[in-house]
Amino acid sequence: MSTLTLWRSPVGAGALTIATMLLQTPALGAPPTRFTADASFESAGGCVASDVFVFVDNGRIKDKGARGQAVITLVETDECVDEILLQAVGKANLKADELQVAPDLSSATLTSRIRLRDAISKNSIDLDLDLSWQAVEPPTVSMTNVEVEEPGQIVRLDRRATRTLRSAEAAGSIVAQGKDFAPEPATEATLGSTR
Repeated sequence: MSTLTLWRSPVGAGALTIATMLLQTPALGAPPTRFTADASFESAGGCVASDVFVFVDNGRIKDKGARGQAVITLVETDECVDEILLQAVGKANLKADELQVAPDLSSATLTSRIRLRDAISKNSIDLDLDLSWQAVEPPTVSMTNVEVEEPGQIVRLDRRATRTLRSAEAAGSIVAQGKDFAPEPATEATLGSTR
């Protein structure tokens, strides 16, 4: 919202009042911007390999008051005996300051603790995420009427939207049970916005 201050108005006080009211009113139908970041991490040591997928957004595509969310998938396998050691999935709301995305999609950071449910042990585990994304290519812009709400779930929008994507590098730490599941940079990472 911006306010216009004019010292003189050649069009009269009524026009000045209407112009000021219009500038103080958010544009009707102006969609909020939804920011997303995702990254895939792979690591291996001896027989044990792990894959982690992180998808986060600021939750603003449908509801201006919506909170951001994180969707995490973590799988750890013993490839020597072909056994799944850990298979955890979690989805959680984010606090306002946990995900920060630059408006031009040049960078993003995520610092959060997410509780996951391990399907193998049936136990809950806490996952501490401290990740950063850095764009490595110029943005790609397209028009769309669908949006990925979360991995595996696509929603149809009630309007055409502008979708911007940037390939990125992501790195940091994803720690659970004393182990870092992201010791190397991400194999794939993307920053996005929908408006």
